[in-house]
Amino acid sequence: MSGPLPIYQSHLGAGFGLLPPEVRCFHSLQGNIRLDGTVAIKGASTFLGRIAAFAVRLPAESNRQAFVFEMRGRSTRNLDTQVRLAHHALEA
Repeated sequence: MSGPLPIYQSHLGAGFGLLPPEVRCFHSLQGNIRLDGTVAIKGASTFLGRIAAFAVRLPAESNRQAFVFEMRGRSTRNLDTQVRLAHHALEA
């Protein structure tokens, strides 16, 4: 018997299987995870999108930035996540 479905999969249902394998893998991670790498950021393309991004302090568009994703999973329904882009931290 397997454990509960990852949060993203439980919300998407059968649509989860239509996602690219890399996206399914990322959204199936559980437990204590740390991913390091680089990321290209595409900023919002509309005026309202840029205002919303600025309001919630999302990073601006860039070609390459250092990327760190940390997740401490206490259960599939209770997660602490932190994403750091260069010197910018986002927490959920």
